[in-house]
Amino acid sequence: MINTYTSYQLIARDLGKALSRVEDQPTVERETEYYLKNITKVKSVDEFVKNDRLFKYAMKAHGLENMSYAKAFIAKALKEGVANKDSFANKLSDKRYAEFVKSFNFAELGDKATVFNKAQQGAVDKYLAQVKLGGGNPNSPAVQQEVQYYLDNIVKVKSAKDLMSDTRLYAFAMKSFAIEASIPNKEMMEKVLAGGVRDPKSFANQMTDKRYAAFASTYNFEAFGESATTYNPAQKPAVDKYVRQTLEENAGKSNEGVRLALYFERKAKKSSPTPPSPRSCARHSACLNPLPLPTSTSRSSCSRANSRSRPFQIPRSSATSSSASPVCGKSTTLPPRYSSQSACSSAIHHPMASQPTCCLPCIR
Repeated sequence: MINTYTSYQLIARDLGKALSRVEDQPTVERETEYYLKNITKVKSVDEFVKNDRLFKYAMKAHGLENMSYAKAFIAKALKEGVANKDSFANKLSDKRYAEFVKSFNFAELGDKATVFNKAQQGAVDKYLAQVKLGGGNPNSPAVQQEVQYYLDNIVKVKSAKDLMSDTRLYAFAMKSFAIEASIPNKEMMEKVLAGGVRDPKSFANQMTDKRYAAFASTYNFEAFGESATTYNPAQKPAVDKYVRQTLEENAGKSNEGVRLALYFERKAKKSSPTPPSPRSCARHSACLNPLPLPTSTSRSSCSRANSRSRPFQIPRSSATSSSASPVCGKSTTLPPRYSSQSACSSAIHHPMASQPTCCLPCIR
C-alpha cells in the first residue's frame, strides 16, 4: 500500500494533470457544463438558492457543501453583502461565507452579479459617468458607438500589450478613469499594469494618485493573466474551486492524510510566508488540535487560549501520542517526528501531519 507522503507527492508533483483528470470525470464534467450554461442566467439571490443544482455546485466550490441545506442562512448572507463590515457574512467567524458572498455579490451588483466584469461593464459605467461630467450626452450616437466598439473588442484583449496597442480601446479605458492626460506616457502605464495591485509596494500602489491603482485593479493582467477582461468570480473561478475541492475529496476517500496535505498546500498559497502562531490558531475549532487534552480544556474560551504566555508544547515523554479526540472521540495519532512540535506549527510546516478525522469537514 502506498504511504501518505508518496500518495501526496504523486498528486502534487503534477497538480495540473491531476486537476485535469478530475475535470474529465463524467460527473464533474456534466455538473460543470450545467453550471457554466446556467449561472449567467441567474439574476437574484432567490433564483440562485432555488436552483438546487447550481446552488450545491457553488457551495461545494467554496468548501461549504455541508451547509447546502441552510438556504435561508446563505440567502441572508447574500442579501446583506460584504460592503458593510457589520453585515451578516462579515460577522461570521468562518470567512468562507464572506468569500462566497464576494463571488456571488448580488447585494452590490444586482442582476449583473454573475456576469459583471470590471473591464467590461465596470469600465463602461465609468466612461459614461465621465462623459456626463464633461457636459456630454451619454446617449449620443457617437458615445454609444465608442461603447459598442469597446465591448466588442475588450474581451479579445489578453495582455497589457494588447490593450495599449489598440489606440481606441486604450483611450476609452484611460478616459474611464479620468487619466487621459497620461495616454502618451505608455512607459509609465506599462509599469502600472505590470505590477498589479496585490503587492502593497507595487508601482501603482505607491503612486499618490489612487486612480492608477484602480486602473490596474480593473485591467488586472498581473493577477488574472489572459482572463483579466473576462474574469467573473461566479464563473471560471468557481469551476476551478469546485474541481480542486473534488480532487481533495477523492484523495480523502483512500487516505485522509493526503486530503489534509492538499488542503494545507492550497491554503499556504493564500497565506503569508510566516505561519500563524499556536495562540492565533486557538481561535479555530478545538478539533484542529490533535492533542489528548481534557474536555475542560477544549471548552476554554479563546481569550484564555490567547492569554498563555507561551505555546503549549507536545510532551516528549513518548515517541508517539495516541488517544481519543476531545471533540469526536475518534482515535488520533501524532507521528514521532512531530512529537516536539507545537500543534499549530507542525500542521503548517509539515502538511503531512496527522489530524483527527473529524477535522476534515470543518477545515475545507
